Amino acid sequence: MPANKKCGKRGNSTPDINNNLKACLIGVLHSYSSPENPLDIKQITNRLNSLTRDESTINITGKTLRKHLDELYDFSSNPEYSSIFRCTYGGDIVKCYLAPESTRTRRIYIKANQYEATHTEDTSFGNIKTFYYYESDFSAHELFMLLGSIQTNPYFSIENIANLQNKLINMTTPELFRQACSSGINVPGLLIDDHSARLLDNIAKLLEYIRSEVQIEVNHGRYTIASTPSSREKYPLTPTRTATNGRPKWQRLDPIAIFQANGFYYLAAHNDKSKTPDDIISYRIDRIIEIRPFLDPLSRKPVPLDNDILQVRKNFSGLEYQKSHPVMYTGEKTDIQMLVREDTHFNPINAILDTFGRDVTIRPVTDSDVIPALGHSAKELSDMGEHWYAVHLHHSISGTVLWAKQFINNVLITYPQEAVDLLMNDVKLGLSRYERLL
Repeated sequence: MPANKKCGKRGNSTPDINNNLKACLIGVLHSYSSPENPLDIKQITNRLNSLTRDESTINITGKTLRKHLDELYDFSSNPEYSSIFRCTYGGDIVKCYLAPESTRTRRIYIKANQYEATHTEDTSFGNIKTFYYYESDFSAHELFMLLGSIQTNPYFSIENIANLQNKLINMTTPELFRQACSSGINVPGLLIDDHSARLLDNIAKLLEYIRSEVQIEVNHGRYTIASTPSSREKYPLTPTRTATNGRPKWQRLDPIAIFQANGFYYLAAHNDKSKTPDDIISYRIDRIIEIRPFLDPLSRKPVPLDNDILQVRKNFSGLEYQKSHPVMYTGEKTDIQMLVREDTHFNPINAILDTFGRDVTIRPVTDSDVIPALGHSAKELSDMGEHWYAVHLHHSISGTVLWAKQFINNVLITYPQEAVDLLMNDVKLGLSRYERLL
């Protein structure tokens, strides 16, 4: 073997753009393009030149660039190879043209495949100015949900979480990440129900206010039973706090962070009852009816957060804050009936909907519900200041009993007898173990 032949080692020559053009083109489109801001050949050339280490420029013609870009586009859009392209690069290369209705101040782009599909006999599109951009496989709301889920995953360390977040961010485009952290996550046309739409809208607003570092006011709600059976909302949200005139009382908050726990999104915040800056309260975001910035009475401008609150936010960890209680409700589902009592500390409708979902029946009790179980009529209970509801659900006995034990002062299972016996035996056994402490 010749002495100067290098075996199994890389050469010492520095890779350049000319020899790695396709990789560099994908990198430029990934970092600097978006559906709202596609790049033409001249802009792509300028970006490539900015990557060179010296003052020289790339030795590639615009015609060659277009050829390579079209090859990337054809490969990524070919049904036979598109999955390979997306698996390799995490997205697609999109070619587009300026739409005829575009103006100098308002540019409208149309994808090449859409244009060409409607102009099959028109060959002039080959001479139209062409633009290209990179389109990530992720959508903005998917990226936001993934980032939020990772933040509070109980099985990863804080370092693991940071690494995973960085990987997700690097896999997507800067523009997509910006959208995921702004009001753009509420994607128009997304097929979601009203509850999910309210959640996404609330998250979008909160992200904006958190980024702006301003105080906010919220009108927080609680679930109630609709006053009329024909109401659009079976369990509408009503303000938790109201004034004497019936209007909601807004609560002033210092927003800290958004985190996810037990399938719900929460806002960690400092409120007027917090004793110290790090005394944080959590609020279910889907139960917030309205959100607005808190305005200074004189200037009418949003009030900025204090420095001590910003310091708390800087050190906040969703993973450390989350104290979840994961429960797997096993067993076959069956019809279960119970009576639940509402008081100042327990809203049964909130608790039931959170645990069992919305496929339940909750109604005010009748005499036939309460006389056999409680020994009083519905009116007598009401006169005593006790507000009871009858609940019918289809769920596992073990899970329902576990939930009922948690709220045993307010929950009475009446059917089936198997559930009643299980709960009573568990309670008796538990009490017997406390007798030694008396």
